[in-house]
Amino acid sequence: MDKIKKLKEKLKTVTGKVKLETLNDLAFALYHTKPEKTEQYATQALSLAEELNSQMGIARSYNIIGISHHWRGDYSKALRFYLKALEIYENMGNDHKIAASKNNIGAIYEKQGNYDQALKFHLEAQKIWEEMNDKDNLSASYNNIGIIYEKQDSCDLALEYHLKSLHIKEETDDKLGSSISYNNIGIIYGKQGNLDLALEYHLKALKIKKEIGDNQTVAVSYINIGNIYSEQNDNDKAMGFYLKALKSFEDISDKYGITTSNTSIGIINTRLQDYDLAHEYLKKSLLSASEIGAKELETSALDALSKLHEIQSDFDQALKYHKKTTELTKEIFNEQKSKQIVEMQAKYETEEKEKVTEIFRLKNVELAQANDQLKIEIAERNNAETKLQKSNNQLKVVNSILRHDVINDLVVIKSAMNIFKKTSNAEMLDEIENRVMKSLDTIQRHQKQQSYIEKHSDLNEYKIENVINKTIEHYPDLKFNISGSCIVYADDTIFSVFDNLIGNSIKHGNTQKINIKINTKDEYCEIIFADFGIGIPDKVKEKIFDEGFAYGKTGNTGIGLYIAKQTIEEYGGTVLVEDNKPKGASFVIRLRKVIKRFE
Repeated sequence: MDKIKKLKEKLKTVTGKVKLETLNDLAFALYHTKPEKTEQYATQALSLAEELNSQMGIARSYNIIGISHHWRGDYSKALRFYLKALEIYENMGNDHKIAASKNNIGAIYEKQGNYDQALKFHLEAQKIWEEMNDKDNLSASYNNIGIIYEKQDSCDLALEYHLKSLHIKEETDDKLGSSISYNNIGIIYGKQGNLDLALEYHLKALKIKKEIGDNQTVAVSYINIGNIYSEQNDNDKAMGFYLKALKSFEDISDKYGITTSNTSIGIINTRLQDYDLAHEYLKKSLLSASEIGAKELETSALDALSKLHEIQSDFDQALKYHKKTTELTKEIFNEQKSKQIVEMQAKYETEEKEKVTEIFRLKNVELAQANDQLKIEIAERNNAETKLQKSNNQLKVVNSILRHDVINDLVVIKSAMNIFKKTSNAEMLDEIENRVMKSLDTIQRHQKQQSYIEKHSDLNEYKIENVINKTIEHYPDLKFNISGSCIVYADDTIFSVFDNLIGNSIKHGNTQKINIKINTKDEYCEIIFADFGIGIPDKVKEKIFDEGFAYGKTGNTGIGLYIAKQTIEEYGGTVLVEDNKPKGASFVIRLRKVIKRFE
């Protein structure tokens, strides 16, 4: 909760790319407890990412929106957003994100009972993790593949993959991961009829999960242990664990888990001959399974209802539910073989109304996807046109300055030539040579400036001393000496970068004073933040800009020096740290200078 509170406070003060990252961080932090809020914040992030033309931001927002629907059991919407994210990651060539997206998509197909598609995406993710030698994620892929094989009744293959996953988890001392593997191995032994060994593994898993305090996986273990006791016909123990599972799933609003628990409780109540209560739980399960599109769970509920009515000698109802079970089982099988609308029409030719409804639904999904893509393309085009106009205006200024400076040199050259013709004064030839070299240098500098503007059309002009003066308003008790002036190309994130550097000098350097010197060097502006604190050890200097690195007692670096460095480099600049004399540290930033005139 502290993390969420901090992110909400941070959101009030940041802009641009930092705001985009904060919105997505906040959305992701909330998906366990408030998935509807996750969608709200991630949708805001998506809008901002489109304004900033941040493809990574757009893809991450799509992914988190998908997670919010996944968590709420809306698998069709989750799949749509996961596929959008995957498409962008593939265009970017980001293997890590591609593999993670394929894993998410595989999980959705598994929930929908489409095991062939689930296995396809999980195997593709596994291949990428193997190529990257990413053991943690490779272990997760082994686990996911094992689950699919288990659901396809390929128990030997399932056990092979779960043991592979467990080996990595134990090797890396991943307790939660080990507990998940214990859980899945227990399921396989249960299917193979080795109930004592299955129970042993499930109890191992439960012990670790309780120690860690992971409520969702604890609930899953309750279900699995209940299943073992159910197989052993120990109905009282089975019921006890199923009720614990139901309460745990309800606490975290896990609809898939709630549905599973209701079915299991209904089956045990049938055995205990409490038929009214059994019917109540099974009807709840059937309704929720249908709502979330979990066809496997829907089949289980229908089959349990059929058996319940058969026991009660209500054979008409028993036959009705049996037929529905058979039809849905066939539907799941056929969907694994094909997703084409034509095949769907052939399958349901005797159910015209349902068939037409489904076809229109699929068409609407296609239209919605096309509409979303069109909106993205229009936004990208408008953004590109704005950037082009801005670049053209900047280039006009640069070309105007170039013409002015070169013409001035040509006037001097012409005058020197006239004087030389009249007096043969050799000094005039030196002046001509100097002016020619100066003009060539001017042209080269303008060519570099023109190339920079074309590559960084999303940046604006900022007067460095104004940015600094605005930033130091947050530090009234600190002494600042500021000298120099310069205009550079940047965006609003420059304020956070400077604030981060000053904040680090106070928190980690314990400085009471900071000198900020602004120098202009050729086409660059150099900004030096020199503090008079305890300095930075050489071994820390080597890592201070690394992602996730922290130092000092607080281990806290604001937006992080890693992000500060990434931001500066996106501007086409550099940042380094060195010792200040006589003591302290200096951060030296070099940014591209806006050329208003040539000295």
